[in-house]
Amino acid sequence: MQLLFDFDTESSLVCLAQTALLLTYWVPNWSLATKKSSTAWLGVAIQNAKSAEAHIYSAMPSFCPVTDPVEYEKQNTLKRLWWCVVIRDRLISLGMRRSIQISQAHFDVDSNSSLGFPDLGDEIERSKVYNPDTKRRLIEIFTQLSELCSVLTDLLTLVFPLNDVPGWGRYNGPEGVEKIKQSKSALRRWYNTAILRFPMFGGGTPRKAAGDKRYHDSVILYTNLMYMFYQ
Repeated sequence: MQLLFDFDTESSLVCLAQTALLLTYWVPNWSLATKKSSTAWLGVAIQNAKSAEAHIYSAMPSFCPVTDPVEYEKQNTLKRLWWCVVIRDRLISLGMRRSIQISQAHFDVDSNSSLGFPDLGDEIERSKVYNPDTKRRLIEIFTQLSELCSVLTDLLTLVFPLNDVPGWGRYNGPEGVEKIKQSKSALRRWYNTAILRFPMFGGGTPRKAAGDKRYHDSVILYTNLMYMFYQ
């Protein structure tokens, strides 16, 4: 995949951004780990997504899927792409302890609607891997994860600021302390909402224990992974 990218065989900016996002999951050997390949590929994804104008999807005219299906699908694709970039940005920051690349100044997650079920609902009947019920549940989990990543934005900026000075090594002042309180409160609100919709699998809720055949393994995996990110 990297060779195809390097040889410039694809001209679509959307496809290039999607490919770069996939490459953020590539894990090099240990000797190359310090080069932060995931962060570098994320930067490539962000630049291509911006060139495709995915970051301003909300400023585009709204199109009806019935009267103008082509433009609606284009706008929907851009919204999906940009939010996948935002989500990946937050998860890399969380997992690798690095600054986010898309700050509130670049994209206000509070004033822009996150990915919702209507944005992804057309995937339900198109999946060749999951049945409709499983696919519907996975979409619901993903939209809940996107809300978590929105909540994490301010907190990650405080803990891993853009100036690379660790949040625990500097004085935040009263304003910073207040932001931390607000971020913690927002996280608790997210959790209280999420746990009602998606009870954890395993020891926490015996009636939905891991191995419950009513749920596809992927639902169990991604539900628990979402709570791992939260914790």
